[in-house]
Amino acid sequence: MLKIIFLLIVSLVFTSCRNDIQQVKQTAKMYEPSLERASNVVMYYSTEGIQKMTLTAPLIIRHQVKDAYLEFPDGIEIEFYGDSSTTSTKLSARKAIKYETKNETVFSDSVQVINADGYQLFTDELIWDENKQSIRSDKFVKIVTPDERLTGTGFSAKQDLSNYKILNITGTVHVKKNTNDKNL
Repeated sequence: MLKIIFLLIVSLVFTSCRNDIQQVKQTAKMYEPSLERASNVVMYYSTEGIQKMTLTAPLIIRHQVKDAYLEFPDGIEIEFYGDSSTTSTKLSARKAIKYETKNETVFSDSVQVINADGYQLFTDELIWDENKQSIRSDKFVKIVTPDERLTGTGFSAKQDLSNYKILNITGTVHVKKNTNDKNL
């Protein structure tokens, strides 16, 4: 009698352990993101026929998940153009991730920004908000201008590196003496 009960239990266990292959594939899609890869990419962005930006990257990986994002694991360079189609700002980094739904890009590892006035920004991480056309960082930053070398922790500016603000600032600032002011 025990042998019959044992055989019945074993047969029930083996018959109840079947998986529908479609269910397995559907479940796997939920957890395995779909990837798209592109190599040696040059992308041109324009508005109303006017070129605004050129993006160059050796490799782009698009992760198609709920909150899709682009990954630039081998570096990225971006040139922003002014109204006259001349380069107004250059940005480069060794890595970046663009979050498509937030319209934000996080640049990391040797980030450098240079504007048309020769102002240079160096940091390990920079966040570009495309909607606000601004850049920011809560990391250590260094800004070099023709007259100043400033460092600090925390930074915000327009994307063309104008009107910048550095928090916890240190550095050397050259103050020009006003020759018309007799009180100085």
